[in-house]
Parts: sequence; C-alpha cells; structure tokens
Amino acid sequence: MVQVGLLLSDVPKSVTPAQQFKDVLRIVEAAQNNGFTYIAIGQHFLYGELRWLQPVPLLARLAAEVDPHVKLVTQIMIAPLYHPVMLAEEIATLDVVTEGRLVFGAGLGYRPEEFDYLDIPYKQRAGRFDESLQLMKRLWTEDSVTHHGKYFHLDDVNPHLHPVQDPHPPIWIGAHAIPGVERCAKYGDAYACPPETPMHEIAERHAIVRDGFAARGKAFTPQPLRRNCLVADSREEAIVEFARVAQGR
Repeated sequence: MVQVGLLLSDVPKSVTPAQQFKDVLRIVEAAQNNGFTYIAIGQHFLYGELRWLQPVPLLARLAAEVDPHVKLVTQIMIAPLYHPVMLAEEIATLDVVTEGRLVFGAGLGYRPEEFDYLDIPYKQRAGRFDESLQLMKRLWTEDSVTHHGKYFHLDDVNPHLHPVQDPHPPIWIGAHAIPGVERCAKYGDAYACPPETPMHEIAERHAIVRDGFAARGKAFTPQPLRRNCLVADSREEAIVEFARVAQGR
C-alpha cells in the first residue's frame, strides 16, 4: 500500500512568521483530512530571503494538532552541525512528545556557509555524520556509554533520556551522492530518495540499500520517495514556475 505525505517548505520573508505558522496549521489540517500519513519539514540556517521554521519545535507543536495515524518527519536535519549528545536528546524528546510518531530524517548538508556560520569544518561533515549516527544509537539504547572517536569523546556517561520507540525512531537518510546512499545502507532504516532522481537511478540506489541491509540482517521495507509537485493553471505555466523556483536552489 502506498502512503502519501507532504514536505513543508520555506516561504519568502515577505510572509510574516505568524502567518507562516497559520498557513502550516491550515496545510496540515487539510493533509490529514485527506488521508496523508506523513508531515515532514527540512532545515536550513540563516537562509537569506527565505524562511524555515526549525523542525524540532515545529513538529513538537504539530504533534498536538495531528491524528494518531499521522507521522512527523524531520526531512532532513543537518546532523553534522550538531553535537550528537544534543541531537540525540532533542530527537528523543521529540519522540516522547509525539508519542512515538516521529521519523528522524537526517542528511549531510550541502551549503558550506551554514557550516561556516556554526564553526564546523565543511570537509569534516561526512566523518562527523557517520560518527554521530553510531553514537546517537548508543545514547538511545544503552544505559552507560563510553565513546572515543575522531570527533567526539564520552567517558562512562549515563543517558537519562531514551525514545519511546524501540529501539529508536526510524532513521531516514537523505542523500544525492552514492556515498550517502551507502551511509544509509550501513546506518539507516530507509533511504529518502531526492525528488530529482530518475527512475533507473532509484532502482540502482535501492539495490545498494537492500544489499547493505541484507549484510546487517535487516529487512528491506518500503522506502520513502520524494517527488516535487507544482500546481498551476496549465502544464506550461507549471514548468515555467518550477524552473524559476529550481533555479534558486
């Protein structure tokens, strides 16, 4: 059975934050009333003339608005910009307040300036991401953790906060490049395929994920597939508008 969701996105700063939130509530209500299963939102920092509402507080608020069957997805959070202890506790808390309806979607990040803003070396992002994924799983599932990695060090710490979901919220890893697909195969629970990916490449990427899951003794379950939809009065107008929007990305 196909399940359908929607991705909340950025808006121009000409829209006030208050109006943006009112629009989000309206969109979410319409989505769940029409059978949507997933509500997702991505993440950016200091994004110029466009505004993102940050996913953790927004999804915590939306948990009180949606029906029990609706899942809330961080798609994606830029994991290398966080210390894994902070991110693990934020996500565990979000899983608690969403009553186990959270999907943790994470990615590598692709805007060097965001790493500059937060004083994280852009070239370290892959290593930090891999190590964070390994450490976060331990923080979510173990009562005592000692970790000495390349980037992070913990000595006999005692996590006080575990997620509601056992062993932890599903981890969706989004990635454009093949190394990111391989990261999902090694550490993730599902590969969130980008909307621009052609059909033949989707099959190739899913094969990588399936083989990696098999090596871990993990079943290859239905996978999330993103696609962009743009509504206009005609196909021609939709293509022109999509080209305009895509140019800025």
